[in-house]
Amino acid sequence: MQLVAGHHGATAAFVGTMRDFNEGDAVHGMTLEHYPGMTEKFLEQISRSAAERWQLLDTLILHRVGTLQPNDPIVLVAVWSAHRKTPSRPAAG
Repeated sequence: MQLVAGHHGATAAFVGTMRDFNEGDAVHGMTLEHYPGMTEKFLEQISRSAAERWQLLDTLILHRVGTLQPNDPIVLVAVWSAHRKTPSRPAAG
């Protein structure tokens, strides 16, 4: 997918942030690992599925790996659509 100038009427973005708790326990940090190739393939599947379901013009998913601390951003999801009403649901997850 690629945005064409003038075709999108809305952009929505969601940033997921690391919390300092999980199921009542304090969390001071964590390390996220992934399998290169497999991770990107799965994120592409998510993007394609969302684009079809909500008629999106384009999508972007960035997910961090490595050591994270509370309040660090973990994931960015951005979507573009022709109409303003469309992008809020897929961006929020």
